[in-house]
Amino acid sequence: MKKLFIKILVLSFFLNVLNLEIKAQYDTLTTFLGHKIILDKSQKLLPREVPAANPYDYLLKQRWNFVKNAPMSPGPAPRSNFPQYYFYCAWADSANVMLPDNWMNDVGERIPNWFESSRLYYAYTGDIEPLTITKGLIDYSLKHGTSPASFAWPNFPYTTTNAGQLEYTGFTSAKRFSAHDMQVDHAGDMGATYYRMYLFYKDEKYKKAAIDVANVLAQKVTAGDEKNSPWPYVVNMQTGKTVSEYGTNWFGCVKLLKMLIDNNIGNVKTYKNTLTMLQDWLLKYPVKNGIWVDGHTDSYFTGRDNLSNMSASNAGLYITDYPEFDPENNKTLPNLIKWTEVNFVNKCQPGEPATFFGANIVGEQVMFMPKMD
Repeated sequence: MKKLFIKILVLSFFLNVLNLEIKAQYDTLTTFLGHKIILDKSQKLLPREVPAANPYDYLLKQRWNFVKNAPMSPGPAPRSNFPQYYFYCAWADSANVMLPDNWMNDVGERIPNWFESSRLYYAYTGDIEPLTITKGLIDYSLKHGTSPASFAWPNFPYTTTNAGQLEYTGFTSAKRFSAHDMQVDHAGDMGATYYRMYLFYKDEKYKKAAIDVANVLAQKVTAGDEKNSPWPYVVNMQTGKTVSEYGTNWFGCVKLLKMLIDNNIGNVKTYKNTLTMLQDWLLKYPVKNGIWVDGHTDSYFTGRDNLSNMSASNAGLYITDYPEFDPENNKTLPNLIKWTEVNFVNKCQPGEPATFFGANIVGEQVMFMPKMD
């Protein structure tokens, strides 16, 4: 035991030396990813220079212009009739040709994020094209990525599928999941997006899709306890079998239920009971014990070990917007920020610094610790 302790101390010493050497290398940089590093008088990082009078506008337009001009998917038809972002998660530049990445198609993350970004972009600029693009994605997902009514989790959205797959049936190509496995938290995000699409476009199909998601959530919810969340994190929609039992990224479900209750849509009494159970569980367990657990949609895990910055951050964002959700929000919000600093800023993968010229660099999840922001 003593020898093991000494080995740990030695390893810790060398890792600290390595990190100091890496920090020194970063501190001497003058450019990063081809851009000049600009610092203030305290040697803290400032926004980089861009060739535009309004850098914020420039950045947003560059992002959406990239999407607007995305290449079409490789054939055969009908895949080649759609842009690559319908069926692929990313692209790689190969000799100035944008080729699709063959990793998972993460529709359960892309659709809610693109809707929120395009909605805000439209409000800011008046440019509705990004919203129209997102609407096309959502319409395709509803038609090709919703579980059959005969399934144990019926009329529910698929959150993943394989790269290039026309019909969304789950991410199986990496052998981590089985066909019809689905992340319940991301499905809740999609349900909330469906209802917000209804509010914007007034198309009844979006309202029906949101109600379908809420009805299944209300039917499947349990009170939960310290080791079991109100819904499983991953479930097989066809059989109803729990694939991963514990998750905490439930604020998309909170949003969906609250919107339907506030607008008196669907089975309001049942939704109120579901929301109360969910709120009680979130405030009693992850808010108090800090076990904020989930994975991005390509991560397979069971149990409560995979702490994730995503679920803690989503909790903080929601409670900031709706402080009445948490009567102790004045304690919870600083604690959530501190939690991220402790677990995903100060903790680093070997070879990466915690800060970059005074800016915190944030990691993603325990299963994938490289700095992401």
